[in-house]
Amino acid sequence: MEGAARPLYRAAGLVLAVGLLSIPVLRVLLWTDLPVPHGLARWLGLDGEAALDAHLYEIWLAAWLSAWVLAWVLAWVLAWLGLVLLGRHLPARRARIDRAAVR
Repeated sequence: MEGAARPLYRAAGLVLAVGLLSIPVLRVLLWTDLPVPHGLARWLGLDGEAALDAHLYEIWLAAWLSAWVLAWVLAWVLAWLGLVLLGRHLPARRARIDRAAVR
């Protein structure tokens, strides 16, 4: 059970992280008035309060997808930064180990 649940924990953690990241992205989307194509209500033939709910859902979905992309870009940048820092650290460490072995 423990081994089978491990991928689910990772997926749930990723969805939680993107969900939490989508909150500030949603605020930025609403604050900047970026155009979001409001076509869902028209496609489904909704009007009134249901159309408003469809518009809000589209804005939330755009924020969630933007947060998803932002999370991937951030992960790649952090991985690249880690490799760069590790690349600088390893040669210096190897040199110290080689000097210690010579003594």
